[in-house]
Amino acid sequence: MAISIEFKDKYVYFGPEAGLHTQGEARAEVYDVTGPRYHDGHDLSAMTWYVRASHPDYMTIINKQLRVSVDPSNEEQVIITWPVEADFTAYSGRLEVQFVAKSSTGEEIIKLQSNGLQLAASVEGTAAPPKNVFENTLEQMQGLLDNAENAAAQSKMDADRAGDAQEAAGQSAQTAQQAQEDTAQSVVQNQALVQQIEGDAEAAAASAAAAAASAAKAEQLAQGCKGWFVNVAALRAAYPTGTDGEWAILGSTDSIWVWDADSSDWINSHKTTDLSDYYTKEQADGRFLQIDGDGAAVTVPFTVPASLPALPSSPATLESLMTMLASMRNRLAALEESMPGIGEWWYSPNVITYTGGVNSKAFARVNFNDDLSKTVYAVLYAKIGDSLSSGAADGFFNCKKLAERFPLAYGANFQRGATGGSATHNHGGNTGGTGLTGSQNGPHVHYYATNPNSEGNSYFGPGIAGSSEHGPNASTDSSGEGEPHHHTISAADHMPPYLAQNIVVRAL
Repeated sequence: MAISIEFKDKYVYFGPEAGLHTQGEARAEVYDVTGPRYHDGHDLSAMTWYVRASHPDYMTIINKQLRVSVDPSNEEQVIITWPVEADFTAYSGRLEVQFVAKSSTGEEIIKLQSNGLQLAASVEGTAAPPKNVFENTLEQMQGLLDNAENAAAQSKMDADRAGDAQEAAGQSAQTAQQAQEDTAQSVVQNQALVQQIEGDAEAAAASAAAAAASAAKAEQLAQGCKGWFVNVAALRAAYPTGTDGEWAILGSTDSIWVWDADSSDWINSHKTTDLSDYYTKEQADGRFLQIDGDGAAVTVPFTVPASLPALPSSPATLESLMTMLASMRNRLAALEESMPGIGEWWYSPNVITYTGGVNSKAFARVNFNDDLSKTVYAVLYAKIGDSLSSGAADGFFNCKKLAERFPLAYGANFQRGATGGSATHNHGGNTGGTGLTGSQNGPHVHYYATNPNSEGNSYFGPGIAGSSEHGPNASTDSSGEGEPHHHTISAADHMPPYLAQNIVVRAL
């Protein structure tokens, strides 16, 4: 029967049991080390436990994996079972004992110290325990030390025999020192080897524990399977009752059915979404074609609403949503149509400025006197060509012919795009111009002097009535009848500078 020892505050106290052991015993006692199951958020029953023991007088280290379980009478307690085997009782005297718990990643979670055991000497003498790696290392170390001591003794004897043997003695001392250094290096290497072996053993134990956990889950899953059945009636007939975690495969539904403790019945784990309130693919395609056509322009009639309709509240009103979107798109198309098109122009009090120059990229609006690249503004150039250009460099065009001209609505006498007119006109038909005729001038009289001046020359020019110097003045007949000045619409030279254009009237 196992001896129960309680650990508390990470310490195991062996009471009278510490002196119950004798050298050479094998599994004489089994200890159940019990204590709290949880430590620092870790479940100690899920850890991998080891016992480490050593004989300080003999330089031995023993590392064994232990079995761990939950106390069946108290789930808050953990039980660590340690059978004391012959490896632990090989030597008499004090046995230091430590219990270590490691996680699945090899991290040491907790160490339990103890007051150890006391092994009584056997009356049959000292038993030879099985050698481990550390003991073999100690034997190699001892052999090297013996060689060093022998070399030192031989060196001393040689030095005592003759003074000229000092050099040989020094060489022997170097050999002894090298042997000691080799011994120390061997100790370090063997300690590393021991740690590697312990790590490999712990990793293997952790892997085995993980495999065991996976096997337990697979076993639990397999135990819950009730098999394959044609339909649910066959399943219920074979298993009218069940427990949570049990399941079966049904051929009628090609799905897994599980036992539901809430309804005390087998239920289908496959969930079907209710699509009764949704359009089918055929219905949706039909509505899309009806509203949006076959990809061509939308032709849904549009009336400007007082305000936009509210968004639909459910998928069932998809039709109203599509109608609203179509109406909005038609409205945007109507607004775009109301804007001036490419090649059309309008008056503005502002001059447009550009970032990086007008030809750095295509701008939607330009000034009439900008020199535009025929490549950058290819669409505009295709519309108007060079019809309005004036002074543009090769590869460029502009609309400078619009400068200082009045727009004139085109008609029978003025073709669309025609230019003409003049900024100045000659008045007086007697000067050879095409301005006002003589009868169209205002009524007037020209005066001139007839008497010679003091030098005896005749003086012509406007006279001054009553002048004593020039005497009486002469005059021509009155001229000018003040007739109206009529502009004949076909006489372009009577017009100010103009450009005949169409007039577009906004209809909606």
